[in-house]
Amino acid sequence: SWTVLTLQKGERLSVRAGKSGSWAYLAFSGKLNVKDWLNSSSTHSTSGFGGGVLKTGQKFTLTDASNQENRIGPILKPNFYTNDLIHAVLGPQDQYFMNTAIKIFSNSIFKVSDNYDRMGMQLTGPKLELKSALSIPSEPVVKGSIQVSGDGIPTILLADHQTTGGYPKIATVISSDINRLVQLRSNQNVEFIIINSNEALQKTRKFLDMKEKYLQKISTSRGTLEQRLMSENLIGGVEFN
Repeated sequence: SWTVLTLQKGERLSVRAGKSGSWAYLAFSGKLNVKDWLNSSSTHSTSGFGGGVLKTGQKFTLTDASNQENRIGPILKPNFYTNDLIHAVLGPQDQYFMNTAIKIFSNSIFKVSDNYDRMGMQLTGPKLELKSALSIPSEPVVKGSIQVSGDGIPTILLADHQTTGGYPKIATVISSDINRLVQLRSNQNVEFIIINSNEALQKTRKFLDMKEKYLQKISTSRGTLEQRLMSENLIGGVEFN
């Protein structure tokens, strides 16, 4: 993982599950020859739009592929994903919940359920009680919205979420914590800490700044293999007589 390599025509790539995380990312130096939709090869698996779901044994054809020796090898693993609590901003319908539900939300340990995919992550744990068994007129939702069904079960909407929803939303996970959240596996703990919108903006700006610096660092040419070997102390500690 966290590496760049070159595959020749006909070679096979094997991907195995790691010790942690739920999602892996496979990038290509070239354009995938797949069906485009709205000028994108991205896939929405629920509707079937886009380039298609990755399957075992699938063959890839690339156009405009490039092979740059100065990119081959391991890349720096980002260290800006911490194991802190998940930050969330209350609302937009927190007023529909009992006061005890807000306290439970911010002071309890939830777990990731098996009902988890790119559309959403349902949590198990204490129920979040509504003031009444109600629904609201359907309205736009965003990635990170934590909607709560009538039985008090929270679900965090993710990348392939629906565009509108009629369940009250107790809070919204801040955007800079989403990538860390989605790498949790079933039965792992989720704990929330409530922050205000200004704090959310500060954390998001800090995250984006660290992300930009990281991308700049890994995009800097490391030179050819020969140049990299010459720059390493490969004989440190050896004495010659």
